[in-house]
Amino acid sequence: MSEDRNPWLAAARLRADEKMRDHWAANQCVFIKTPADLAMDRLNAVDKAVAGGLTPLTIGVGAVDRVVDTIAGPKFVVVLGRPSEGKSLLLYQFARQECAAIQQRAADRGVHWVEGGEYVLFVGLEEDGAEVSRLVAGDQHGPVDYALGLVGEDVLRAEARNAVDVPMYVMNEHRANVWGSEFASAALSGEAIWEDIQALYRSTGLKPSLICVDYLQLLGLEASDQRHEVAKNARACRLLARQLAVPVVLASQARRAVDSSAREGFPPIPEIGDSEWSAVAEQSCDVLMSLTRPARWPEKLVKKYTDDGYGPWPFRSDITYDVTEDLVLLQLLKQKGGRRGRSRFMLSHDFATNKLRSAIPRGREAAVVFL
Repeated sequence: MSEDRNPWLAAARLRADEKMRDHWAANQCVFIKTPADLAMDRLNAVDKAVAGGLTPLTIGVGAVDRVVDTIAGPKFVVVLGRPSEGKSLLLYQFARQECAAIQQRAADRGVHWVEGGEYVLFVGLEEDGAEVSRLVAGDQHGPVDYALGLVGEDVLRAEARNAVDVPMYVMNEHRANVWGSEFASAALSGEAIWEDIQALYRSTGLKPSLICVDYLQLLGLEASDQRHEVAKNARACRLLARQLAVPVVLASQARRAVDSSAREGFPPIPEIGDSEWSAVAEQSCDVLMSLTRPARWPEKLVKKYTDDGYGPWPFRSDITYDVTEDLVLLQLLKQKGGRRGRSRFMLSHDFATNKLRSAIPRGREAAVVFL
């Protein structure tokens, strides 16, 4: 919505600017938004939503998406967990869903996704870029499968070629791949991510609609004071969300004390305050989630909190789940301004496609289709 369509808004902005311009210049203040600026920002957000440019970010699991309030715009989401509990898996799920949404928005406009000007940026510090691409795409085969004789060359090449249609760029620890070229990055940090996003925008006109970072404690590993660097990069990721007005999903390692709680008779589930070296991430995020796999708890602890399966704690006593390696407990710990508070969800990890779905309670038929 332009100011020409609303004379009052234009006049209000002019009066506010004239009144405060001298004060800003004299005191060298940072820019403070006037009521007219704030009204314009809200009206622009309405225009964007009406035009279909505000698509909520989801993970594709209905039970979770119905409870988690809309993740759109400058939202900062933190996923907390111990190693191998599913942090990367959840980030792949977010990225996969957004890639599909980008392709759909481009198709609705009758253009290729590159012309649509959007992409997903995945900052992967654990996996090679090609492996991240395979996992996000949900391809079932990799080079190791070929080496073991489990799949043919034609299948691998076909899956690899399909990656060109996935609107995702991967930034690794020492480089960002941009249309076949490389931008050097001595130590990957929040500032380096911002610089490479700007470089990509200048060269292609593309802007990310989602940024996934896997994971916080691996950013800036060369710093002498790693605790300070982790807090600094958490703040930088929050600023990325605000500056670009897009969701940033950040994985964060839970501290080792979570594992020690199992020796004290408590379930090792990450809670608020368990992020390793970074209370900043938990304090500044809009949504905080945690993950754990009950099958990896000590056997005595599993029996204590279950009835020959996962239940009744923390769910209704008439619902139980088989404690298998694919069972994942997802907790919603924080949701700023959300309609729901803390919530728990049982998910199932399909190892073949690397995707999550709702877990099926014991004794019920599988009624949920894999994503």
